[in-house]
Amino acid sequence: MPEKDEEKLNDISIEDWFKTSPHIFTTNFWYMWETTFAFKKESSAMELRRYMNRMILEFSRINTLEGVTRTPYNQYESIILPMRKYLENSGVEFVNDTKVTAFDFADTPFRDDIIVTGLELENVDSGKKSKINVEKDDFIFDTNGAITDSASIGDIDTAIVENKEYAPSAALWKQATEHFYSLGHPDKFFNDRSQSEWMSFT
Repeated sequence: MPEKDEEKLNDISIEDWFKTSPHIFTTNFWYMWETTFAFKKESSAMELRRYMNRMILEFSRINTLEGVTRTPYNQYESIILPMRKYLENSGVEFVNDTKVTAFDFADTPFRDDIIVTGLELENVDSGKKSKINVEKDDFIFDTNGAITDSASIGDIDTAIVENKEYAPSAALWKQATEHFYSLGHPDKFFNDRSQSEWMSFT
């Protein structure tokens, strides 16, 4: 399917797309894609298409993951910590234990320009709320929902206690969609826990 037609896959699950050939879900091909990239039958057919376009060149050696670029240590220690240290040394200020709970938007004539004028914040420990203004030349980067949001972590001695919270980054995304309908539908991803939960272990 060419990129210009990808919109046809909007709101279609992988299971819906393969409804006339459900045997695909019993193949080694599906088991490989499902386990390597954390797909479920309920996942987006559009996302599957994008992953296949990106990774199909690795198919001949996917069983060894030989073509996957790896870091010497885990990604946090190999990428995030050095990047954070570099940015701190360059004068960047990091604010920890704080989440953005809402965007303040400028009111534009047709709501066609997304202009953030402020961020509403909450300290995750104390619950204290605050707000910062966003200046005209500032940039805001937002991850609008992540499968690791509201994650629960266990270990060999500690059972996982499921976090039932609606993912904070998805809630922020949802708040933005109340102002701008073009930003999608977060409930398609986060409203049905059985379709959006993901489990990983090491």
